[in-house]
Amino acid sequence: MSQLIDSLEDARAAAHRQAWRSAYAAYAEVDAQALTAGDLESYGEAAWWSGKLDEAIAHRERAYASYIADGDTLGAARMALTVSWDHNGRGSFAIAGGWFANAQRLLEGLPEAPEHARLALVQALTALFGGELDEALQLFDGVYELATRVGDRDVQMLALSGKGRAHIKAGEIDKGLALLDEATASAMCGDLRAHSAGLVYCITISSCQDVGDYRRAAEWTEVANRWCDKLDLSGFPGACRIHRAEALRLRGDWPAAEAQALEACEELHDFDHYIAASGRYEVGEIRRRRGDFAEAEEAFRVSNEMGRDPQPGLALLRLGEGKIDAAAAGIARSLLDTPDTLSRFRRLPAQVEIAIASGDLKTARAAADEAEGIVDSYKIGNQRAVAFDATLHLARGQIHLAE
Repeated sequence: MSQLIDSLEDARAAAHRQAWRSAYAAYAEVDAQALTAGDLESYGEAAWWSGKLDEAIAHRERAYASYIADGDTLGAARMALTVSWDHNGRGSFAIAGGWFANAQRLLEGLPEAPEHARLALVQALTALFGGELDEALQLFDGVYELATRVGDRDVQMLALSGKGRAHIKAGEIDKGLALLDEATASAMCGDLRAHSAGLVYCITISSCQDVGDYRRAAEWTEVANRWCDKLDLSGFPGACRIHRAEALRLRGDWPAAEAQALEACEELHDFDHYIAASGRYEVGEIRRRRGDFAEAEEAFRVSNEMGRDPQPGLALLRLGEGKIDAAAAGIARSLLDTPDTLSRFRRLPAQVEIAIASGDLKTARAAADEAEGIVDSYKIGNQRAVAFDATLHLARGQIHLAE
């Protein structure tokens, strides 16, 4: 019995200091019947950070049932929201929706608590990802105010991040970047829990890359890399490695970029299908540039199966193979299915290159004109992003040369 108590106390102490590998190992030594609802919640977190998502979900479901049995409605709602998030990342949207509805029902009529702020945050993020930017901005303001009232610093900063992202998608770049810098500074100083800090980093870095602010992205990527390396865990850090891989690819260090992208895919495993798919896409882009077309096609295939459109990389791969008609059809189809302007900008330079190869200068000019219009609507401090401006000059130069 003494050894059991020692193991349980060790597990709790490790969980308290977020030493998740140690916590996982210690909990594994404890009789499952001795675990409280709080222990099961911590055990699930430890399993999650140890790269064992199925096990994490199982522990969290047991924690949910235990909180229900104890009459702890807030604890049960918190677990329902967490399990919903887990399934959403895996692409199991129906299951995620069921757990989210469960959390909503549990929280109805209860006094304001951090769980209400987390519920509202998911609703705001849903509006953001659905393209409802005006609604998202209003919701994020409400989330921030609610999180302030209930004292949830994590949700406060995530609301700021989400609002910053919404401003950027609406073309209000300076306003959005300022909010993202504020939230990320808070994550950097250890003000947030690890999972929240990781989400803030990802939103900030991906937003900087989307608007061509690679200087700012590089600064925050360096900070995020140190944070990831310090964690020494599997799972979530893989998202940071994808950003690192893209930065290395853009600098031309393809071997290092490929190593980081592959490590990211391994760490992410099945935690978040879309982020893992982005990792596979990055592998495909690196291999395409190195001339390894067969392996590039395989990476793009896996990326597509995991839910990430493999364009423009796949179309440029077809161009490299000399399959110009297939390349032109692929990039045109992708643009038809892509209404988001920043996502279109990532595809338009490829359309310029492919159209020139097929002798269709009219399409090349139209793609370059659209790209220029997008860049002019996403200025940073009334100036075009340097990387975006360089892309436009390259496209115009290619067209002039073809002419």
